Amino acid sequence: MLAILLLACAPDNTLHHIEDVNEGDDTTIQGRICNPYTETWLEGGTVYTHLFDSDNNLYDTVQSLTDDTGLFVLTGLPTNRDYMIFVQYGAEMIDQFEVHLPEAGGVELDTPACGGGGGGVLVVSGDYDEFDKVLPAVGIPAYDVVNGQTGDELVGFLSDLENLKEYEKIFLDGGHIEEDVFYDTDGNGDSATIAQVRANLLTYVQQGGVLYATDWSYDVIEVIWPKKIEFLGDDLVADEAQRGEDGGVTAHVSDQDMGTAVGADVIVVYDLIEWPVVESVDADTTIHMLGDAKWRDGFDVYTIPASPMLVSFAEGDGKVVFSTFRYTTQAKRDDGLLYVDYIINDL
Repeated sequence: MLAILLLACAPDNTLHHIEDVNEGDDTTIQGRICNPYTETWLEGGTVYTHLFDSDNNLYDTVQSLTDDTGLFVLTGLPTNRDYMIFVQYGAEMIDQFEVHLPEAGGVELDTPACGGGGGGVLVVSGDYDEFDKVLPAVGIPAYDVVNGQTGDELVGFLSDLENLKEYEKIFLDGGHIEEDVFYDTDGNGDSATIAQVRANLLTYVQQGGVLYATDWSYDVIEVIWPKKIEFLGDDLVADEAQRGEDGGVTAHVSDQDMGTAVGADVIVVYDLIEWPVVESVDADTTIHMLGDAKWRDGFDVYTIPASPMLVSFAEGDGKVVFSTFRYTTQAKRDDGLLYVDYIINDL
């Protein structure tokens, strides 16, 4: 009797039996995941589902990483079951949905609409800003790239307004080709093509697009919106404003909302031998960050107090954002990444 009582009162520490299940390489669920924020295919996202036995005990988790086309494949799943699929990127859960896996074969989900509706991000590549490092660090893992160092490809893209209208945001990486694309200084360019490129970028912004230009891309802003920002030197001479001295500059964040998010004063690092200096902006241009800009003319060094370093202005339904600094250099530092994140996602 004592043995029976002890057995009845003992805790249940036995392992639950997991019944045999029908698993195999062909029992898969596959599909593609679109980033809901950028409307581009999500690369590096984790897609997973949990496996439960008949007593609802969790015994395994099957997961897959999405590739550069957003594709995932969950393999070796028991058939004739419903699965809750979870999609996670970093620490954020961005989607979940239920899928039924039938008795035989796998399931290939319908491809979702992704991009083409103004939700995409485009980078015009150049020599300096490494957006492949910056954008994922601020929550934009997927984006398209146009080679800005190949004039024909860049002109071909910018000459068709419909190409631009596919994107919500376009980033101009400093160091892309400008001659015979945005201006003609040697007399060899096609004036009609240059005029079309300028007109398309202007219309793109007017119709709601956001254009980001950094550092040496300032010439694009100067030729399309000459009155919005007064750059150092002769406005009709390419690269004339690129006289800033390298080194660190203490920048004051004059934008109240931005200051609350990142702090009243930040350090901006210029690690190229020269950068474009801004003298002033017009009344319709907002200054977000400013600092004392040292610039060189031969052996002489001068200072422009409270020189605008980060500005933006509206054009129609869209906006142009310009920074005298490159994002890459700042994003390598935690405090710099904080304000780069704000510029890209919240400004």
